[in-house]
Amino acid sequence: MISIFFENSRWLQLACLVLLATLLSLSSAYGQATIKDVKISPEEVKPGGTFVITYTINATLTSIINKMDVFLGASIQLPGNDSIDDPQNDKEVELFQGDNERSRKFKVPPDAPSGKYNLLVALYQDTDNIKGISSKDKRIDPQTYSRKLTVTSPTLKLTVEPSSSSVPPKEWGESVEYTITVEADFVPEIGATVAVKDNLAGKEFFLTTDNYGRAIYKTTVPNQKAIGPYDITFVATKSGYTKSDPVTRQVKVTFLEPNLRIAEIKVTGPQGEVQNGGKLQGDQNYTVNVRVENIGQKDVSK
Repeated sequence: MISIFFENSRWLQLACLVLLATLLSLSSAYGQATIKDVKISPEEVKPGGTFVITYTINATLTSIINKMDVFLGASIQLPGNDSIDDPQNDKEVELFQGDNERSRKFKVPPDAPSGKYNLLVALYQDTDNIKGISSKDKRIDPQTYSRKLTVTSPTLKLTVEPSSSSVPPKEWGESVEYTITVEADFVPEIGATVAVKDNLAGKEFFLTTDNYGRAIYKTTVPNQKAIGPYDITFVATKSGYTKSDPVTRQVKVTFLEPNLRIAEIKVTGPQGEVQNGGKLQGDQNYTVNVRVENIGQKDVSK
């Protein structure tokens, strides 16, 4: 019945054939793609660094379509943490029949913690035509490569000048100024935070290094501060870096009192007469004048 009906309508037959061909074409318009292998270079990066992902992709295309457009998707994930994307470097590439080698870059965030990261890759068809990867795009052949990437955090190095041995004992009101330098791999670190625990002043401070990786800290001996040594400890930190070892400087608080001796004693009587010796009479008012002189200072903290 159907074939008889079609025979009487050649135009309808032609329309059906065109529709069937279109459906077959759409069902395999993009062909198929499979990720055969993934390599990265380098395999060890620092926070803020970039590595290259190279995909080996096998494409099986139809006789109608001779190429296939896909986005190279990638994420990294530290086990137990959320995955990290780099949409700025998502890249659209063309695939042809057979094996294809395609590459993209991936930038690690500057605050990424150190550790061994899984690499998650997939291909995406830009079905919503936004020229980027979105949740509406078709994902093809997602794969996970365990502990593929190592992120290493450089260790900050902290130096503080002057040293404790080069600072003489300080009295009340006297100051000490320290120059702090922060480096990582022999490069000055701009914007590093230096935490200062000042037991002399009894306070904590936070400094930020300048364009030369330096910061200045000045402390003053408080009045009435007890005699003794006081520690000042410095530690440098920066996002994406391993904090520095603490550096301690010591300030010794001393008190130098005058070293006095009696230079002259003068006794005057009720009428102002100078008594040059002898006995003093009772029931009389006498004035004793003592003149002292300073012959130097002595450190009473010893």
